Amino acid sequence: QDFMLRGHPHRYVGANMWYAAFLGCEACATSDRPRLQKELDHLRSLGIKHVRVMAASEGPNNAPWRVTPSLQPEEGVFDEDIARGLDYLLQQLEARDMVATLTLNNMWPWSGGFGQYVHWATAEPIPYPPPAVNGSWDTYQ
Repeated sequence: QDFMLRGHPHRYVGANMWYAAFLGCEACATSDRPRLQKELDHLRSLGIKHVRVMAASEGPNNAPWRVTPSLQPEEGVFDEDIARGLDYLLQQLEARDMVATLTLNNMWPWSGGFGQYVHWATAEPIPYPPPAVNGSWDTYQ
């Protein structure tokens, strides 16, 4: 079965640009729109038309190993600035005839991940993996 895009088989060479929305976030300390534009132009010149980006990140901005700012710093509370950064990224991709796979969640603590949702649901501490004190991959996974 083919991966389909707009009704046609979609085969691609892509790149992981997990940080792209953070570069596009004009109100964030991570903002660097000229760098984002330059990197997208370079990828496009190499024939890369598909990028993977971290579209959502969760948890407090002062939590260990987190990218900041997070899209959802508290359960149900969203940071409009980082959302606008993602919107800017998508506009830049469209202008270059590029597309994105938007990662909405994963298991890694740097993005908040599943552990953050478990914490919000149960109030239990997140069982971070090593190198955290008493960190355990078995417990974390």
